[in-house]
Amino acid sequence: MLNGKLFRPGKESHVPSTNVFSEISTILVKFHNVEVLKQNYGRDVLRMSYDMKAKLRELIDVERSIVFNYTDKVNEFIIELNATPAKLRLIADRIHEAFPIESQGPVTIVIHEQASSLDDIATVYREMISELVTRPFCHVHSIVTCAGSERISRLSDRYSDRIEAQIAGFLGKHDIKQAENIIMETAGLRRCDSAGWSLFEVTQFTAGLINTIAENDRGGNCRSYEEVQDAINYGLRTLNKETILDNVSLALRIAAGTGNSEGSSISSQVESVHDYITKHYMNHLSLSDLAEQFYVEPSYLSRKFSQTYNETITAFITRCRMNRAKELMQDENNKLEVISFDVGYDDYNYFSRVFRRFEGISPTEYRKKLVAE
Repeated sequence: MLNGKLFRPGKESHVPSTNVFSEISTILVKFHNVEVLKQNYGRDVLRMSYDMKAKLRELIDVERSIVFNYTDKVNEFIIELNATPAKLRLIADRIHEAFPIESQGPVTIVIHEQASSLDDIATVYREMISELVTRPFCHVHSIVTCAGSERISRLSDRYSDRIEAQIAGFLGKHDIKQAENIIMETAGLRRCDSAGWSLFEVTQFTAGLINTIAENDRGGNCRSYEEVQDAINYGLRTLNKETILDNVSLALRIAAGTGNSEGSSISSQVESVHDYITKHYMNHLSLSDLAEQFYVEPSYLSRKFSQTYNETITAFITRCRMNRAKELMQDENNKLEVISFDVGYDDYNYFSRVFRRFEGISPTEYRKKLVAE
């Protein structure tokens, strides 16, 4: 992907090398709420890519510049240009002004001021992604200027050994209420946005926390925690604190074994959830959202769905997406990156990993196999 190929409607072009562009600066623009982009363009990823790049070019207003996005990152755009640090900051402010947070959601802009050649874009991109996670975890636009590993080293370890031991201790006593109090109040997860936590710190905290909860629930179903982690990951990508808090609470309820009574009409509800997924698998779906929509306690829904269909909700969503992707691959005119977007993934690399896990081969290999047949 970092080989110079750009994502353009109908064709792939090669980026000019150092003979044309050298001593350039780079701006990374990341739109965190992919669902908004999908809705704005009716899931037409090619039109979205074309329109967004055209708008960014207008905002830059620099003659010698390039705007492109990698085919596997539809919500990220790279800008290469010759400009002073002050001009780079002005461009970042223009972009934020052109995409109001009320309608577009949070946008992070990472500025790499250090001059480099276009052939170094792979290294520059990795540096910018590393810096991006230092942005504040809150529902605001953010501008980050690359400062090397120095900024990451200054971030706090929010999930300390002391916090982990306290949580594990209360979980061992089945005192879920006290465990939740340590997580939300003592550690401060509930105030992560107002307390200035970074995206990196929230990511590290929640990953460690879910591992601790799962490890202490020795008799539990690990697949339920995988579904919770998937939902938390979505909250991290979209900078949505409430999604994260809701799913941390859900993980604790799963550990406590909280559920509905067997006398409820759970069978029909599970069937309704199953039918809903078959029609809406391409949208973002999580266990907590489905449970709220169908008025079922999340951990109970997860357990009964698995018992009824012999697979988790996440696994069923994935199977629906993979089956549709294979259908779309039969048409050679459908780009694999577009297929990935159409079935519900905004990151082609992630789609490719899931597809390989599901089919045993990569999407590219699967398509070659179809052509050979």
